[in-house]
Amino acid sequence: MAWDFSTDLEFQEKLDWVEQFCREQIEPLTLAFPAAGWPVGRPPAVERLVDGLKDNNSEAELAAIKAQQEQMVAAMKGFGEVKEKDVVTLDYVEGTTRILLNGQAKATIPGDAFNAALTKVWLGDKPVQADLKKALLGG
Repeated sequence: MAWDFSTDLEFQEKLDWVEQFCREQIEPLTLAFPAAGWPVGRPPAVERLVDGLKDNNSEAELAAIKAQQEQMVAAMKGFGEVKEKDVVTLDYVEGTTRILLNGQAKATIPGDAFNAALTKVWLGDKPVQADLKKALLGG
């Protein structure tokens, strides 16, 4: 006998509970990156983020967040020279991704879809840094 997930109300209730739990207990999500930790000899961080978005999201997902991605790129390119002691923070709270440089807000980008796509940069199938994915997931 096959289980029809699409019509099983009890299963849908469990899915809804998981979604609510993630929204309330896992968020807010904050990722802080010391500039000194950026790999030497690789493209600047903003290009790595864009590559990570492309590697871990479908074309449809990318199309849906195009404006937010452009806003992120513009904000990060607006940092100017990032020094070794600087810290870039991506902060996700209440449906909004904030980009900070040394604690100062540089951009506020609304949208759950954008944050979900951005999170895949580190936790997707092709993370930009496999050892960081493992550490974030407690492995």
